[in-house]
Amino acid sequence: MLHSHSQASLSIHVSSATELVSAQTFGKQDPYLQFSLNYEEKNDFLKTFTHKNAGENATWNQTFTISLNGEADLFVEVLDEESTVNEVIGFCAIPINQVVHAEGANVNGLFEIYDVKGERAGLLNLQLAAIGFPNSCTPNFDCAPVQCQSYVHEGHCMRMKSSKKKATGVAVGGALLGGALAIGAGFLGKKLYDNHQEDEAEKQQQEEEAQRLREEEETKRREEREQFEQERAEFERQKSQRDEETNDGEEQDTNEGGNCEREEKRCHKHDDCDGNHHRRRNSNSSSSGDDDEDAKKWNPIGTYAAGDRVKYHGQVYMCLQGHTSNPTWQPGAAHSLWQAE
Repeated sequence: MLHSHSQASLSIHVSSATELVSAQTFGKQDPYLQFSLNYEEKNDFLKTFTHKNAGENATWNQTFTISLNGEADLFVEVLDEESTVNEVIGFCAIPINQVVHAEGANVNGLFEIYDVKGERAGLLNLQLAAIGFPNSCTPNFDCAPVQCQSYVHEGHCMRMKSSKKKATGVAVGGALLGGALAIGAGFLGKKLYDNHQEDEAEKQQQEEEAQRLREEEETKRREEREQFEQERAEFERQKSQRDEETNDGEEQDTNEGGNCEREEKRCHKHDDCDGNHHRRRNSNSSSSGDDDEDAKKWNPIGTYAAGDRVKYHGQVYMCLQGHTSNPTWQPGAAHSLWQAE
């Protein structure tokens, strides 16, 4: 990253381009060069004139000056001017530090440009001078140009790929509208056809990946639903079991009370019923009632202390150790917790 200097700027003399790859199927291409310190803002780009029918070698000899404010790279693009969408020939990012740190803060440089696959697409001759730095001096570009650093910036490359896809789509669409479908790739050229095939393959891959993610998400949701249904079914089963046990206990208590009442009626009705036996039953019943007064019905989710007494299915049980109950620790089953009296 460059240090910010008051009124710092970069002088750019766009000299020429050589060994440019061909981005045009028929005839000679018409190159122009554009550059910016921010590739994300298309309105920030400055451009040269278009060198008509230049083909592989173009000359511009134009000079520009742009202000610097700590930017790290100069982003350069060479395009072929078309009547519809301009074709990408090559592009690169040029680190500005190599200019600032050069002797006199200026270079007469040769910079390689690249295509969207990162392969060499041509060579630029640019004279760059950093102005407003301690080592800046009047540039002298009479010396022979030297090889300088350039590279493919990932974000810049994505911009170029987008431009190339747009140009390819317009070319294919124009060809089809013009009746070129009958002769297919032979009319568009092998290069254009191959680019279209690559785009289709990439689109297919993206669709397959999206489908895979949708299927994984659906599987996850289905498994979560199944787990929820299983847990709900288990809860309903336990609830039903507790309700059934509670109803059975109440029914048994009711039946025992009815049996006692019917037995007493029989004793009163028959003259041969032993009075002593009747008094003994009344005495036992009274005693048992007194003992059972402090024995409450067992609660499946109750909290008990040692010595507490409960009634379960007509039987009185005493708590052996303190605990908070659950539906599976019934008196008569949990012998470590309850003892029948």
